[in-house]
Amino acid sequence: MEHAVTTKDGVITVSGKGNLTFEDHSSVTVLLDTLCSSNSVAIILDLQQVVAIDSAGIGLLLLMNHRLKAVGKTLTLCQPSATACQILDVAKIGELITMKA
Repeated sequence: MEHAVTTKDGVITVSGKGNLTFEDHSSVTVLLDTLCSSNSVAIILDLQQVVAIDSAGIGLLLLMNHRLKAVGKTLTLCQPSATACQILDVAKIGELITMKA
């Protein structure tokens, strides 16, 4: 998944694009290190342009949520594409991570 990071009013927004899959493990780990060490408490993951998420991608979302919570930060999944929304609904991610349409 390609991503861009922006900060506004103390909130970090990560805008994803493409697919979130196993191949993204190393880039997500680097991103997480950056997010965990930031001064921002609120992290938004914008999924508007994410077209597919595989089972490993679901695992990466759960890993992000776990690591961010461990350092006192919140993760919100925002505006998932129609396909991503279906995948997240089937996996019941909304029960574990805050989601906004």
